[in-house]
Amino acid sequence: MWQHSRMFGYDRDPGMMMVYIDEHLYKLFADINAANNAMISQIEQGIEDINVMYSESINPTRKSVLDNKHVIAISGGTNYYPFYPDNDDIDAISALLSTFSDNEPYYQVSLNVIKTVLNHVIPSPDFKLTSFISFIDTMLSQAPGAQGVLIVRRGRDVAQGTGALLSPNDWKLSGSFPRKVVLTMYQVTGTKGWGGKQLWVPNIKLPDGTVYYDVEED
Repeated sequence: MWQHSRMFGYDRDPGMMMVYIDEHLYKLFADINAANNAMISQIEQGIEDINVMYSESINPTRKSVLDNKHVIAISGGTNYYPFYPDNDDIDAISALLSTFSDNEPYYQVSLNVIKTVLNHVIPSPDFKLTSFISFIDTMLSQAPGAQGVLIVRRGRDVAQGTGALLSPNDWKLSGSFPRKVVLTMYQVTGTKGWGGKQLWVPNIKLPDGTVYYDVEED
């Protein structure tokens, strides 16, 4: 990016230069620049868990350089949920979500609300909760007032360890917000696994068109 941007060092007098670039390459430069600005914003705000967001057409470096044991890539537009979750306090989550009715299709809420709810979830190893929270922190560092979508459903008689958590209608509803973080909270009945408890199980989807990279240390 920096090598190809050297030309822009001559913009001290814009009248002395004109750049011709096709739409695809312009978007590529814009996406890389946005990711770079996001990193700068994280560093300026003292966020320790720095992560990078790129459009689906861009990799942070050559794939052969990435250590897949430590680099976590999460695709926007994909629904993620833990197969074997737990809650640190079921009643606390229920209290947090008490004002959100099942009868409403969805709510638009601050990303801080979504983060607070997720902090009560004890994930299984297949669900990188710390990465999801760090991405939310990144979005908040760029736009403190950023909002997402919250969907709340109670009494869901869902079997544990199946291929999908969301009902077809909720899956479709989640997909109707391609530019938003969407958190769906299902309170399961506990009759089909889940340790026999009425756990709150999260399903999260990050904005489409982006791959989110995070690093997990030993």
